Amino acid sequence: FLCRAVAVLACVAGCGKPPPAADPAGPPPPAPPQGGPVLASPQAAAPPAGVPGSRPAPAPVELLSADVPRIRPKGRFRLPAQHLRGYDPDIQLSADGRRVALGYFVRSNRMCNQVWDVGGEPALVADFPEHTGGVFALSPSGRRIVFRENKTVFDVGTRKPVCVLPTYFTYAFFRDEGTVVCAFQAANYAKPTRRPVTVWDVEKNADAGSFEVPDDRIDAALPARGGGELWLFLSGSRVECYDTTTGRLARALEPEPVFQRLGPTYSGGWLYRGVAPDGSVVAADMWAEHRIYDGRTGKMVGALPAGMSGQPGGFVAGGSRYLGRAGDTLARASGVAMTDLILCDWKTGRGLAVLTGFPPGRPSVHGAASADGRTVVAVSEEGEALVFDVSAVK
Repeated sequence: FLCRAVAVLACVAGCGKPPPAADPAGPPPPAPPQGGPVLASPQAAAPPAGVPGSRPAPAPVELLSADVPRIRPKGRFRLPAQHLRGYDPDIQLSADGRRVALGYFVRSNRMCNQVWDVGGEPALVADFPEHTGGVFALSPSGRRIVFRENKTVFDVGTRKPVCVLPTYFTYAFFRDEGTVVCAFQAANYAKPTRRPVTVWDVEKNADAGSFEVPDDRIDAALPARGGGELWLFLSGSRVECYDTTTGRLARALEPEPVFQRLGPTYSGGWLYRGVAPDGSVVAADMWAEHRIYDGRTGKMVGALPAGMSGQPGGFVAGGSRYLGRAGDTLARASGVAMTDLILCDWKTGRGLAVLTGFPPGRPSVHGAASADGRTVVAVSEEGEALVFDVSAVK
């Protein structure tokens, strides 16, 4: 009875809906963090034989062979304060990996941002010490940035405003250097409501093809195909993909149910949602493992190796590379630290490289890769950042 009670309480804690958002007339409250516990033993929740989604779980020691390279950082820097988490993606790189934008806490009610040049020796490009908030988006070149709290697009080099968007937003990204795509989370999760997705030309300060979506109960809004696609992870089970140029629904899917401790469902269990850069697959932590689903059919096509946890910026462009984190069991069995990041092939379950360099005992580490798949920036909760060159890892 006690075990069942603990399981039910865990479900209640992890499956709640995000708090209602404020009206678009004012700044929305922070989007809910997508964090969650790293489960040390995924095998304990493996589905029984014959259940959809069942698969043999590889032993942790199979992930990393002796010849898997350990990559040290090419550079490091430190934020002024604790790295701001819970507003995914919380690490954003320019397409070529030469610039990175991050948020940091000054105090609990003041969140600020910095942009760094990491192409060579890391150097601070711009500090935005104003209350710019946790939700932001960096342009493909890294020369522009937009913040939710003031709805403003800035030129990073001069820190001068380029334009002010017509509405607040919960999620945003640049489709290209001159166009921002913004989505707003529901104020009422009880029923779906039509709401516009704002597509804005920041140079003309004019609408560039905004469109409506029929359901604003959005738990995550992520780009793919260079910003040409908007992927909406909706409350419950549905995932929708929109063409950001035409505003048309390109496809919709409901990932197939797979066995969990509490039954054959995944509704409410989404954590660390992700979309591959080419839109071919989507992923999320589902209680005991990070599962990969076909982006057209919703069929489960893979999962991270046993003992690995996903993260918001996990997918790496080029093939089936994924940047994950080791749980305690995997770390001890494979001889890596829990502060290391593991670059693996999610199709084969094979480890490709270990990104290492944080001192032992550092709090949780997040990482993300540039759109060209060549640069990774990893940041500890304390605000220490490491820059890695992964261009040789295929």
